[in-house]
Amino acid sequence: MVDASTAAVAAADVDLRRTVADILYHEGYQVTEVADGETATDLLGARRCDALVLDRPLSRLDAMVALTGAEGRPPVVVVSGPDVDAVDRRNLAVLGIASLVTPVDPEHLLDAVACAVGRPAPA
Repeated sequence: MVDASTAAVAAADVDLRRTVADILYHEGYQVTEVADGETATDLLGARRCDALVLDRPLSRLDAMVALTGAEGRPPVVVVSGPDVDAVDRRNLAVLGIASLVTPVDPEHLLDAVACAVGRPAPA
């Protein structure tokens, strides 16, 4: 169980967003859900967040880089379909962004978010 870590889940796909949010919530994260990248950016400007979980189709890679490169922005975990090419996955890895493939494996998600917020992975 994490201690008051917060996570924002931004995904246009409602089922994906709810699944990810539920997994994080049941592990003890305080979760905020948003439907798009613009709302996620607004949220990050208004509130502290320890990690951001993004659905890859929300924005292009350069927009995600801007989010992660901006001072004070939280670490990002990207969830995408299996159709994302190897180059994009490699670019994310170079940037230190965890990349998961749908359907989301709860253990992998929890490990990635724990790593992003600097906590030990759940047992």
